[in-house]
Amino acid sequence: MNITPFIQAFQSHQWVLLGALVTGALVALSKQGWVSAWLASKITPAITPYYALLVSILTVGSNDIASGKSWQQAVQDAISAVMVAIVGHELVIEGLRKGKEIIPEKKPK
Repeated sequence: MNITPFIQAFQSHQWVLLGALVTGALVALSKQGWVSAWLASKITPAITPYYALLVSILTVGSNDIASGKSWQQAVQDAISAVMVAIVGHELVIEGLRKGKEIIPEKKPK
């Protein structure tokens, strides 16, 4: 991982960019190995949709800011991404599959 963008953002006092870079790094870390397993064990099914929305917002927003877009555009893109995710889930999961999972849950023996 190249930390030069983090250092440059810090040295030039670009706090929004630095925050976006740190957020992006944290989201990437949360998708890796033991961190994702730990998160999966801590997040309840009731919280999962909200966590997914938060990750979507943070991922899209931080990526937009890191690529040079304004914070207003980043917020707009993040909201659009969340809406697409919600509509997509409702159409695919609830509509076409009628809420059934593709891989059935294993029941304990």
